[in-house]
Amino acid sequence: VWILSRGRALRDLSGKPTAVVLGTHIDISETKRSEMALRESEQKYRMLTESMKDVVWTLDAETLRYTYISPSLTKLTAYTPEEVMPHPLGFTMPTEAREELRAVIRRRAADLRIGKISPDLFFTDEIPLPHKNGDIRITEAVSRYGINTHTGRIEVHGVTRDITERKRAEAEREQLTRAIEQSGETIVITDAKGSILYVNPAFT
Repeated sequence: VWILSRGRALRDLSGKPTAVVLGTHIDISETKRSEMALRESEQKYRMLTESMKDVVWTLDAETLRYTYISPSLTKLTAYTPEEVMPHPLGFTMPTEAREELRAVIRRRAADLRIGKISPDLFFTDEIPLPHKNGDIRITEAVSRYGINTHTGRIEVHGVTRDITERKRAEAEREQLTRAIEQSGETIVITDAKGSILYVNPAFT
């Protein structure tokens, strides 16, 4: 049982402290259990997010500033969360891309306020993120909008994943496909049994 104890020494008629203490004990067991459960939950959440390769983040949709970014941001962009959080969203991005992204977030936040979109709706956006060395990393951000019950403000909760290599592979595959399609040579792909799987236009 946890109690909150408050007390003070009583004084006699001359004003001198006596050996008698007047006090109260308040049972705060339920509050302490809630605090400990919350602390344990926060520790598990941080352990999970800080060990992930993907970047977990929370954004205030009104100020467009992050309230949380997981440390994996540094692996993705070489910027630390401490370097990014004091600035509005996209401060390292080119102006046009930054303003477009901010406009999208403001529009979705406004739609949430009027009930046009549900808090259960997830959005997937492809976002170019500048690396500290000048490179551009192509990322995929999955996000959800909700209203913080304590502050009444709209928050965006999201996970950002680096898809640069995937996009590069897709581009190379498209180039190869285009080369095969435009080739003047006949190209046929079969399986091990000789069944035709693909022929290019030159074959046709």
